[in-house]
Amino acid sequence: MTITEHIAASGKTRLAICEDAGVSRQSLHKIENGLTTPRIEIAARLARAIGCPVEVLRPDLEGILK
Repeated sequence: MTITEHIAASGKTRLAICEDAGVSRQSLHKIENGLTTPRIEIAARLARAIGCPVEVLRPDLEGILK
């Protein structure tokens, strides 16, 4: 699933996700659209807020965190 699909499946608004993760809506937009790669700590906070694996936001971490 993509970040966008995980956000939709979470049932939360993007604003609620941003508030839960402590990031701006602009940052989430850039991450969701592949314009920027979040730092690990931001990816972890967003993953928790969305309810998805951190690897969805940082595919480069696949296999490293396990």
